[in-house]
Amino acid sequence: MTGNATPQAQEQVHVAKWIFRRYARQTFWITFSIMTLVVLYSLFMTPVYKGTSSILIDNKATTVLSDIQQTLEFNRDLALAQKALALSNAVLQRAGEIAGIVSWKLPDADQEPLAPLGEKVINAKVEGQLLTLEVLNTDCWRAVKLANAWMRAFAEAMGNRQRAASAYASSYLDNRLPKARQEWIARQTALQDFLLETNFDRKEAEYHPIYKQYIDLNSKITQCRIELSALKSEAAAWAGNQSKLEALFQLPRARIDANILAYEKLIQDKNREVVELRQNFDANGDKVQRAQAALAELETLCRRELQRIGDQIKLELSIAESSLADMSTIFEGFKTEYLKVKSNEAKYQTLSSDAQLAQTQYEDLLKRQQEAAVEGSASYSYAQPFERAELPLKKYRPNWLLNTALGLFLSMFLSGSVIGVCELLNERIRTATEIKRLGLPLWVEIPLMGKSEARDAMSLISAHPHSAPAQALRMLRSHLLAARLCARQTDGANTSVPHARAENSRVVMVTSPGCGEGKSFIAANLADLLASVRRQKDNEMSRVLLVDANPNSGPRDSRERAASVDTITAGAAAESGSEVLQSPVFAARIEEARRQYDFIVIDAPPVLCGSAVLEMCDATLAVVRSRATKASDVQRLAEALSNAADTSWVLNAVNEVDAENTSAAAPAARPKPLAIFQGRPQTKAAVAHS
Repeated sequence: MTGNATPQAQEQVHVAKWIFRRYARQTFWITFSIMTLVVLYSLFMTPVYKGTSSILIDNKATTVLSDIQQTLEFNRDLALAQKALALSNAVLQRAGEIAGIVSWKLPDADQEPLAPLGEKVINAKVEGQLLTLEVLNTDCWRAVKLANAWMRAFAEAMGNRQRAASAYASSYLDNRLPKARQEWIARQTALQDFLLETNFDRKEAEYHPIYKQYIDLNSKITQCRIELSALKSEAAAWAGNQSKLEALFQLPRARIDANILAYEKLIQDKNREVVELRQNFDANGDKVQRAQAALAELETLCRRELQRIGDQIKLELSIAESSLADMSTIFEGFKTEYLKVKSNEAKYQTLSSDAQLAQTQYEDLLKRQQEAAVEGSASYSYAQPFERAELPLKKYRPNWLLNTALGLFLSMFLSGSVIGVCELLNERIRTATEIKRLGLPLWVEIPLMGKSEARDAMSLISAHPHSAPAQALRMLRSHLLAARLCARQTDGANTSVPHARAENSRVVMVTSPGCGEGKSFIAANLADLLASVRRQKDNEMSRVLLVDANPNSGPRDSRERAASVDTITAGAAAESGSEVLQSPVFAARIEEARRQYDFIVIDAPPVLCGSAVLEMCDATLAVVRSRATKASDVQRLAEALSNAADTSWVLNAVNEVDAENTSAAAPAARPKPLAIFQGRPQTKAAVAHS
């Protein structure tokens, strides 16, 4: 894993490794079984050999196609046709005759049981211009013989088809060539007749004077029409403004005529003079009358001059219409001659192109006829043997590499399936992480004991003091001592605590969800460890009472315990453990034992319920066995101990794989060792002092 990986990804990887290591044995046996079957299958299967021959095909027909896409499509279709020819019954029967085989077994040629992966007994592959022929057979000599015979049969079939195609081409060309010649002659004759009738000369037609005359006259007519349109517009404007002197002054002709401009200025000046006289003198006076008469005379003279301009416009309009009519008449004559010349030129182009095309077709057919004659007389074939089949150096099947790969893949698939199913169906507690996910406080993980340690399990501390389980039990004792110190501090401040807690005696009950989970083993060894703790007041060894209230554990030999450990056993004739613990007599004896012992360890029966028992105990240890206790049983016990004030959990018999997974999956999420500290921090000095 890289440093950039998220904690979730790291946890998933560690969990995957842990699951693989957990099921390593099952995975090994599945892989071993499948690979054994693969080896046996490969050893006892019928060997198959493959004969391979190849033919080089020269597809000359593709050269007639110039378009790349058409060439690719043609090559693809041609390759499919050649493959179909190689797999045809006629070619296969001919190959059987060449190989001296009476029955080729054509119905079995598509598929046979000797091909376990569905390979075809015969197969043809086309790669460019190379056709590869493959034959599978249980006899290596027969496979080679059939492959070479198949190659010869296909070459013969291609030669026959080539000769048949050449014969057909020759026959077609012999019939088509005279018709093409007649068509060429007919079109050439039509061209010559046209030239004689029209006396048409192509070079002369390109520089004929009618072209220039036609274009010049057409341009003049266009210009004349533009001028005529302008004159008509000017004449219409003149005619519409005869009574409006001011409007006539604005006509284009009037604006450039000097006389009109002079009259316009005189009239404007006279108008201003009349206006001034009317303002200064009587409107009917002599001066005003003489000024108005002079103004009227000027307007009359101006109108005569304007009439002259109007007559000039009419004259120019008449001349323009006459000129346009004359040029149109002349143009029609030029147009007729021009269209005749253009028609002859177009007809000459058509006849010349047809004659040239007919000549090209005839010459091409003539060339093909000559090539077909050469190909028909030659013995060359487009299909030439490229590589003959040789005796195979190794078997085609069994393919050890392929079979091994398939076996490994199947092993991985089955192993993954088995692991997945087991993980889905298995609800047993394995690691401390699973207990913490249930929201339960975990104190210690006790490793799985070896065979020698298991024989001395009830006296593990004395028989194997340096073993890993013994070290874990010592850690459990340290937790209890630290918890006792916290209880001493709490009880010193609370004078109403029952059970004479001021004397600092400690009652610890050990229970579990079921039988065989190691609570008797933990209770016995925990009693021995607590007996080795010296009391602070007199520096003597602590006195410990081990109460065996579990009828399933059987009688204990007190000689196995330390000197300061006293044992009360249930005995074979005792009543059930739950009834013993719930009785008032037991509660009274525990109260009496508190005054005599420093620690009291009760080996209780599985799934103990009862508020009286829980109240008399200062701490409760719930033991869960890894890979044996179900999660539902753990939850049931947790509900039963819900009223207990100080309950902590111990995971017993944890193997190395589960322990490594717990430390790798959540190294920073390990729970605090003491759930009964009541919020006070633990210090090393406090633990050492107790």
